[in-house]
Amino acid sequence: MLELRNLKFAQGENKWNFQFTLKRGELVQLIGENGSGKTTLLQILGGFLHAAGGEVLFDGKSILENSLVKGPTASLFQQRSLFPHLTIYQNVALACIESELIKQDAKKQAKKQARQNTKKIVEESLDSMGIAALKDRYPDQISEGQAQLAALARLSIQKHSEVLLLDEPISALDPGRRLEILERLQFIVRKQKRAAIITTHAPQEVAQFTDRAMFLAQGKIQFDGKFDKLLALKQKNPFKNYFCPRGFS
Repeated sequence: MLELRNLKFAQGENKWNFQFTLKRGELVQLIGENGSGKTTLLQILGGFLHAAGGEVLFDGKSILENSLVKGPTASLFQQRSLFPHLTIYQNVALACIESELIKQDAKKQAKKQARQNTKKIVEESLDSMGIAALKDRYPDQISEGQAQLAALARLSIQKHSEVLLLDEPISALDPGRRLEILERLQFIVRKQKRAAIITTHAPQEVAQFTDRAMFLAQGKIQFDGKFDKLLALKQKNPFKNYFCPRGFS
C-alpha cells in the first residue's frame, strides 16, 4: 500500500533516510528520542516538508508531488486545531468537501441532497467516536479527550485519508482517555481498511493496539517488527541506549 524507498531529508547537520512498507489495516507505532525525526517523517508523508530524494509510493504510484488535498494521507498533530468559533459538528463537517455543486449555481435539490449526505456522514462519525451528544458544543466547552475524539472523527471522514498520520495524539490525556483514543483509532484502521502511523513516548501503552513498532535513531529505522522483540533487543544490542527512548522502561 505505502512504500518508502530510500526517502531522504536533511535539515542542518541532521540527515535521514527512510525505508519501510505499510499495509492496509495496519497500525504501526513510531518510536524514538526527541529530535530523532519522528515528526519530520510524518510531515514529509503529510506533504508539509519536501524530501531531498527517494520515493514514496501509494498503491504503486508516487505521491511525493501530490498536494495536501489530493494526497492519500491525513494528519493529526498534538495540537488538534479545532476552530473555536465552530461547533463540534461544524468542525468535523469541514472534512466533508461537499460536491462542487454546492459552490456553483446548481439546482436546489442537488444542494439539499449534498447537505443531507454530509449530515449523515458527520453524525455517523461522531457516533462512532462516542461524542454524538456534544455536536452542538464548542471546543472550549468540552474536555481535551473529547476534543481529540472530535479531531479523530474529522480525520476519519476525509475522503483521501487512506493513511493516517498521528503525532503524539494521546500525550496530554489522562489514562482512561488515552485508551479510548487508541481503541477508536484501532477500530477505524481495522474496519475501514486504512493504515496508520502513530508517534508516542509511551510505547508500552500503545503496543497492545499496534501491529508492529518501528524504532528511529541515527537517521534511520533501526528496528521494524514486533514490540516484544524490540524490548529484548534493548538488553542485548551493544547500542542499547538507542533502543531506550524516554518512557521506555
